[in-house]
Amino acid sequence: MQIKLTPTNGRPEFGADKSATELVAALTADQYNQLLGFARYRLRAVQRSRALQRALTGVEPEDLIAEAILKLQLGDEDPLLGRHLRPEHRANPQRFLACIKGIIESDLNHLVTAARTRYEHVEIGEPEQDADAADPAEADDPHDRLSRRDLQRVLFQKIHERITRQPALLGVVRDWEARFLDDDRINDGSWDSNLSKRVRQLAREILDELSAELNLSGREMLL
Repeated sequence: MQIKLTPTNGRPEFGADKSATELVAALTADQYNQLLGFARYRLRAVQRSRALQRALTGVEPEDLIAEAILKLQLGDEDPLLGRHLRPEHRANPQRFLACIKGIIESDLNHLVTAARTRYEHVEIGEPEQDADAADPAEADDPHDRLSRRDLQRVLFQKIHERITRQPALLGVVRDWEARFLDDDRINDGSWDSNLSKRVRQLAREILDELSAELNLSGREMLL
């Protein structure tokens, strides 16, 4: 899909009577680059685990923008085929860009959901004899995953109890909690390093306390 843009110093026209195609043509190069930066940032943010990185291989920021714009153009023809722009979204470039970003965000969420619910069928056998087979012993251990879920429940319950007076840490904690089963990182790069350091220190203190309560000799650092 070829996107025609006006020069940076052009005079783009926006209005409730403009079609999606006309609004896209009115975007400046700077405005398109703003969309590109947003799409790149969000694409990196959702690739939180190696599995998601593999699943989203081949998805490019430019493709996300082009698909969002195509949906708006189809929506002008038939709202059932795409996304119909409201008059207020056609009024100025800021609202038009916000609408495109919203579609990009929605499309990425759908891609991530599909990737997480997709299961590949693998034949059981000897990998040395059949490259497409998998050794059952190498599969994900359900007991280990259940134990990690239990740890997630107890750990984050205690973390939330202790940060009631530290609201600055809440965003980091919630993000880490959502990724805990698939990603060991506290900070995926989208949070201030000082905040994630404070969360890591708090989590270590709690893990030490849990180890002492269970009479464990040491702790398994999952951070």
